[in-house]
Amino acid sequence: MSIMKKFKFIDLFCGIGGFHQAMSQLGGQCVYACDIDDDCRKTYEANYGIRPERDITKVDATTIPEYDVLCAGFPCQAFSKAGKRLGFQDETKGTLFFDVERIMLQTRPKYALLENVRNLATHDNCKTWHVIHQHLVAIGYNVLCDPVIFSPHYIGIPQHRERVYIMCIRKDIGELPEFFFDREKLPKCDIDDILQDDNKIKDIEKYRLDANIVSLVDLWNEFVKNLKGDKLPSFPVWSEYLKPLDPTEDKTNYPKWKVNFILKNNQLYLENKEFIDEWLPRAKKHPLFFGAKAKLEWQAGQYKNPDIWDNIFQFRPSGIRIKPGTYFPALVAITQTSIVGRRKRFITLRECARLQSFPDTFNPDVIEAQAYKQFGNAVNVETVKLFAKYMFGDKNTLKKYSLQSDIEPVDFLKIAKEFPEDIVHNSTLDMAEGLDKNRNLLVSLVKNDTIQMLLDGSINIYYTGKKFPSTIELNHLYYFMPYRKGKGIRDLYYIKVARIGSKHEVHPDADPNDIRLVFEIEFVKQLFADYKPIRLAIWETFTDTKLEKVINV
Repeated sequence: MSIMKKFKFIDLFCGIGGFHQAMSQLGGQCVYACDIDDDCRKTYEANYGIRPERDITKVDATTIPEYDVLCAGFPCQAFSKAGKRLGFQDETKGTLFFDVERIMLQTRPKYALLENVRNLATHDNCKTWHVIHQHLVAIGYNVLCDPVIFSPHYIGIPQHRERVYIMCIRKDIGELPEFFFDREKLPKCDIDDILQDDNKIKDIEKYRLDANIVSLVDLWNEFVKNLKGDKLPSFPVWSEYLKPLDPTEDKTNYPKWKVNFILKNNQLYLENKEFIDEWLPRAKKHPLFFGAKAKLEWQAGQYKNPDIWDNIFQFRPSGIRIKPGTYFPALVAITQTSIVGRRKRFITLRECARLQSFPDTFNPDVIEAQAYKQFGNAVNVETVKLFAKYMFGDKNTLKKYSLQSDIEPVDFLKIAKEFPEDIVHNSTLDMAEGLDKNRNLLVSLVKNDTIQMLLDGSINIYYTGKKFPSTIELNHLYYFMPYRKGKGIRDLYYIKVARIGSKHEVHPDADPNDIRLVFEIEFVKQLFADYKPIRLAIWETFTDTKLEKVINV
């Protein structure tokens, strides 16, 4: 598998073309697009010369031109229990994922890259993700076992926008290595990377905060600066409860979280009574100090001399939300457009485009409110490029984000010195006691001819490849399951002995000095009625695994 130089792609739920931008920059040609939003379709056509189809549920997959890559930012929807009762094939009916699945099944693209909101990872107690994963695997694609959650600020783009990315590679095309990144080693973000020079912004005044908003923020800034203690409140500040508790207020029907916030606000008042008794009457005289603007959500961390104007903030239905000045919160509708504190203005449409990594040549919707909404719903171009390159097998991207790139292989000679006899010598398996699901399990790729030899009993030895990950706890291994390429796992073996040996023990023509890890194994049972697909991780092994985890996949 190597990165494609030229390829064709389709753009489902295309919006204004975040996927289009990314794939085109990688050498792709869009041959088909689809979106139900009429305004997005107009913007898409204006920029790319393609008029998207409207309703994906009515798309006849046989009319889609031949292509290599399917892109789709589909909505997150629960799968009906009625569908599950009807059977696996009907499980996804009635959802828009069903149409993605239907088109993939009929057109068989080499690759698919799907994007969704972060909530997909845990939606419906993770059932939504499990159904999607099972269906993609069942129609012939390699997909990582766990959803990848990623944000532009992980690669230095100043927007916190966590989304789920699902990479799919058709099984005959290649494997998909585990994706890994270290959250402790993220690049620094700088909002100046996307901000325009105020002197070059046309109609700058329409973005500036008016005098009433400035004075309202000044009031809240005074509040923040005068609170006692080393920490600013991590809970929402509700000015209506910055007072003595009202004994007549019936809180019995309030949810626990609301009662908790009321009590915390009251405690904040008691600790700062003298200041708040003077500040609050003045604040209440302000023409904007009511509703959500009379509430504050400090989410900018703890530091000395806090100042709202040093940060980024939004007017949200829940209150004035303060975020760190290093990156923007996820783009949303125009009513919640971010404000750059030190510029005392809202971010511009062009800055929104840059937060989503759209080029300055992109022409947004002529209606500004629509354009803000469209950027808020778009996928970030650079994150799509990253996952496309990873999926296509770009060596530099794989080296940076593949889990196996950070893991050292086992030194067989060192192991041989450390364990001159056996690494593992397990006691005889007593099947009367049943399977011990908490025991460690090794799953590893075994060639079809070797699997046949295991099944007919002509051998009872498995030897590893030349590379074996050092993350596996060798001295705790107990069970073994051979992975059959293109199918998965089915049969369970018991590891009697793990030791250093050679390939020569199974293949007499092999070099006796070709040192490998060797497992003497004994067949236990056929664990599944048919082969179950799972993801191999590092050098064709499934690491750090308990038997229970595989049974529950």
